[in-house]
Amino acid sequence: MRKLCGASLILLLVTIINCKEDEPIYPIEPYVEFRDLEVKRVENIDSVILQVYARDGDFDLGLNFEDIDSPYHKNWYYDKLESKLIPGAFKAEGLDINSLLKFSDRQTPSFDTLPEFIDPYACINYEVLQDNFSEVIDTVYYQENKFHYNWIFDFQVKQEDGSWLTFDFHKEYPFPNCAFGYYGRFKIQNDIGGGSPFLIQRISDYEMNMKFLMGSPFM
Repeated sequence: MRKLCGASLILLLVTIINCKEDEPIYPIEPYVEFRDLEVKRVENIDSVILQVYARDGDFDLGLNFEDIDSPYHKNWYYDKLESKLIPGAFKAEGLDINSLLKFSDRQTPSFDTLPEFIDPYACINYEVLQDNFSEVIDTVYYQENKFHYNWIFDFQVKQEDGSWLTFDFHKEYPFPNCAFGYYGRFKIQNDIGGGSPFLIQRISDYEMNMKFLMGSPFM
């Protein structure tokens, strides 16, 4: 009986080892594949739902809420005293406002190439600072950090000549009703909800299906 139990244990170990050896080994470079695109009304809003499949060898995908420091900060601001760009986690809050490059500096020869405060620059290059009573304090210049988002989605509109042109939300929603577009930041978590536009379903330790819900601003 002891010999039989020993033989069974060896057989079980061999089976476990074989199962481990049969598991696929994926490269650490992420692989993303389009799966589906659906247009439907969600909660009385015209919406587009994009579904993709993704896999990654170490599955280090996504950005968490605490990933707001460089290089994942929101914006770049220019420090006039140090003559360099400085990162801002979200907005200019917490930075030395007096040293930042502002729209008013456009009147000086050193910064006369700053864009005017007109659309689309009023939405994409200037941040209007207000006090607790919504009174304007100042207007600072910034550049958006392209590494802040890990999900970038643009709409293309077919032209009469057959070419495609990226739809510019800033033209449809000029200052002060600036549109943000459909850029986002997803983090890895099973079945994200609670208002997040991402729904992630883990398939394995290295694979997932992800849906991205985009509601139309035009209802």
